[in-house]
Amino acid sequence: RRMVVGYRGGYDLSGRFWARSLAPEDAFVLVNLSSPSMNRGLTLLDPFAGSGTIVLAAEAAGMATMSGDFDPIIGHGLAQSTSIGHCQSDATQLPYADGSVDGVATEPPFDLDNRVLALACSEILRVTKPGAHVSVCCAIPQRDVVVDALSRGGRIPGVWQFDRRGMQVFRSANYDNDWNGLDDNGKELPEDTYFWVLRSANGKSLSGFVVIRR
Repeated sequence: RRMVVGYRGGYDLSGRFWARSLAPEDAFVLVNLSSPSMNRGLTLLDPFAGSGTIVLAAEAAGMATMSGDFDPIIGHGLAQSTSIGHCQSDATQLPYADGSVDGVATEPPFDLDNRVLALACSEILRVTKPGAHVSVCCAIPQRDVVVDALSRGGRIPGVWQFDRRGMQVFRSANYDNDWNGLDDNGKELPEDTYFWVLRSANGKSLSGFVVIRR
């Protein structure tokens, strides 16, 4: 159990700083989505590592992990958590070779500028191997940016949406960023967490989850 001080957070009305990190259960979901085969020894990268929850989940699953983050304060804790290593880095200029990573699981800051997020997604494409799975937990306003960037701006051949029980609730053969919380029959889905899988024209898969709140 490690506590990392200095991770992204904010101040409440009393002036007290609060920090946040991804819940372990959600981290395991992202890791599973980024490595459907769950082959031990696969290389997983988290370029927005933060407090390291995703890295720890991947290590527990037997994956070889590497992490990056721009925050120098958290570097020491992450260096102890990753089997390959941690690098203080800019996600828009990742210090890794082309096609060197088997999968990516990450959670960008929800307030990250969309232009920066798009550049980071382009870097993720560069460092991942052909056919790699990329799993991103992002805010709803960031979703279209992530999808567009990871599909190189083109239309996406397929999208599948599942509820938390694994039941398919929506499918599109030629998705164009137009899903609005309806199922295949055009009915509103209930408030819940839903997981999605996208397959792009370049052969790579992108997955993540979205929470519906009305």
